[in-house]
Amino acid sequence: MIRQYRPAIGDWIFEFPAGTLEDKENILECAKRELAEEVQLSADHWQSLGELFPVPGFCDEIQHLFLAKDLTSCSGEQDDDEIIDVVTMTQSEFLAKVANDEIKDAKTLASFLKIQAKDLL
Repeated sequence: MIRQYRPAIGDWIFEFPAGTLEDKENILECAKRELAEEVQLSADHWQSLGELFPVPGFCDEIQHLFLAKDLTSCSGEQDDDEIIDVVTMTQSEFLAKVANDEIKDAKTLASFLKIQAKDLL
């Protein structure tokens, strides 16, 4: 998990690492790059969790979700405008933060639900 400052809401939020797909970039390569940039990790195994439409009443954005497993340390360079703290938490701690309204990021909540529904925890 990361705890990231989001200027649009003027607050810090807990979320899974994520990022923007560069022009003509492969979706999985984008996920690998963002994991390295945001949390300095690489993964030996990647599983697609599918797609999300985060705001279909407003735009046609698609978010592609992945589960990264068998993590190892690596080097990645954060974007200049990112203010990120890496946070480790158990599944129980995550669920407690959801219940206490401390995790509000939609892609993070949907990703966790998809992981649970696919019995990947």
